[in-house]
Amino acid sequence: MSPQTDACRLFRQFKTCAWIALFVALTFMSCGARAGGGIAFTLPTGTVNQAYSFDLTTMPNAVTNTQFTTQGVNNFGALPPGLSFVNGTSTIFGTPTTAGTYAPAFVVRGVQIAFQYVLSFQFLAASPSTGGGSSIVVPPPGSAGTVVLASNLTSGTVFTGGTLMTTNGLTSSASFVLGTGGAIVVTPPSGTGTLSGVISGSGGMTVASGASASSSTCLFCSGGILGGAGTGGLSSAVSTGSYQTSAGQTLNLPTLSGGTLILSGNNTYGGGTIVASGTLQVNGTSPTGLGDVTVNAGGMLMGTGTIAGNLNVGGILKPGNSPGYLAVSANVAMLSGSVYVQDIAGLVQASGTSPRGAAGYYSYLNSTAGQFVINPNVLLAPRLANLFSAGEPGYDTSIFVPELGNHFRMVTASGGVAGRFTAVIQPAQLSSGMQFIAFYNVNNSNSIDLATVPISYANTLDAEKDNAKSVARVLDQLLGVNQVNTATAAQDQLLYAASGQTAASLPAFAKALSGEVHAASVAVLPQAGQRLQQTVLARLSNYLMMPNLLNPALNNASSSGLISGSNSTGLPTTAVGSNPAVNPNASAHASASLVNANAWAEIAYQRGDRGGDSQASGYNSNLYQAVFGIDAYSNAELGLKLGGGLALSTTTVAA
Repeated sequence: MSPQTDACRLFRQFKTCAWIALFVALTFMSCGARAGGGIAFTLPTGTVNQAYSFDLTTMPNAVTNTQFTTQGVNNFGALPPGLSFVNGTSTIFGTPTTAGTYAPAFVVRGVQIAFQYVLSFQFLAASPSTGGGSSIVVPPPGSAGTVVLASNLTSGTVFTGGTLMTTNGLTSSASFVLGTGGAIVVTPPSGTGTLSGVISGSGGMTVASGASASSSTCLFCSGGILGGAGTGGLSSAVSTGSYQTSAGQTLNLPTLSGGTLILSGNNTYGGGTIVASGTLQVNGTSPTGLGDVTVNAGGMLMGTGTIAGNLNVGGILKPGNSPGYLAVSANVAMLSGSVYVQDIAGLVQASGTSPRGAAGYYSYLNSTAGQFVINPNVLLAPRLANLFSAGEPGYDTSIFVPELGNHFRMVTASGGVAGRFTAVIQPAQLSSGMQFIAFYNVNNSNSIDLATVPISYANTLDAEKDNAKSVARVLDQLLGVNQVNTATAAQDQLLYAASGQTAASLPAFAKALSGEVHAASVAVLPQAGQRLQQTVLARLSNYLMMPNLLNPALNNASSSGLISGSNSTGLPTTAVGSNPAVNPNASAHASASLVNANAWAEIAYQRGDRGGDSQASGYNSNLYQAVFGIDAYSNAELGLKLGGGLALSTTTVAA
């Protein structure tokens, strides 16, 4: 065997041993994590009352983990006082407040490779002689791995991957820059923190909740965003975390944690905004800068003003702080699993000039240069209660309860609306028997309208006649196809017209749809022609001479006793008398040919009433008619009379 063959065999054996050693090492690490609770690691020593941060990716056994979490870790412990950690990140940060050794204290798990790490800490008391100098080299504020408290933020700070911590009640007017890597801005654990300074730069911002992993807001429990919501068209499933639609589909609801970050500056940063968790509230003309905004499943965007870029929502979108106006200069996409929250405190649509926090308005979203797209499995949640914060004018005002026939145009998009909400969650404060339904692009409006309608038209119109009840049953069928999103455009147009009827006008609307008025009209309208015909025939047949020349008191009308071979019409002759008062033909009108231009007229009124029965309603009619004429020529011998006339008639039918 050659030396080269021996060398190759030795190399293969070495290679095999190397793989075995690596496997044993990884197995040891994994077993250590399982058997001993995790891989132990002691963080660098810090000093009390001095800023502290540590990037967990620099641990010797971090392997390929770039993100860490406490989720899935039983009894993950607690951080030393003053320190914080946000799930899904890699940095432990804060300002320690108490000296001592904390071992073991806190357990995290890698996201990429699920090793557990048991962390220990040690913090020294500040030395008076050194002024409490830290034993850790702290990189420039705003750089990767650093944490800046908003209370200590100075204008001009450049964030290149650092973290900005906000606290409840804090308002910072400092301006700062988002560079490469941007910034993670952490909301307060509860309450609100405000950044009102101008944020510029090419980087982006990620908003993360400052609450612990176990702290979350129940959407439908008391005090939640949708606290007190009724089920209406939905039925509760296993818990308030999921609901079942009228089509039998179960949908999971997003959850929230932590407080609220408020952005109110005229910001110009261009890297976009991600609401990873927690709540972002916007106010102003460009609170999120120039880029797109993405709201993840654990986040919520609310507020007023203008979003400059596209808005993609996987969590919760709520235009307005209380009812208010939110504009988006591009497309809005409601992603699967998201919820659109609609605040309603009155009948007036909010605008950019509406007073903040005032009662009487409802929220409005306007996509001024794009589409509003609704993907499958998106819920619409109208709210009527708990809309205002203390100090707002609408606080402590009575809850506005929509009535039958109320419409609310909640969304308009210049590029149109695509898709439909899977279901509408009904607020508990609606009157009994009422519900909200949504309409999309009715009459090419490029809008979404919310309407207050009966849960059942049949129940609402139960006291009406059978014809109206039949219409009500049809309207209930239209409600059904609307709620499962299978209605045609024509069906929604008819239901939209019905949804605009008040409690007072709905019965008449149903009777009109039943067609009763057509049958009543067929019975009544010919009367106008009959009246006109009777008037003209009476004028032509009563006398063969001008009626004004006859005097009934003198009995000088035509008489059958005067009819002869030479007087076939029976007109008075000279034999009757020579007194013109008795015989008009005796003097001036001896000729049978008459010319008379006297005008005549007849005014008539006729009313009719017909009672109803259990099938149909009755009706009443009113006919007003005026007939005007003039006799231009009459020839008694020829039995000829010529003239002209005008008839005016109006008929009203109420059925």
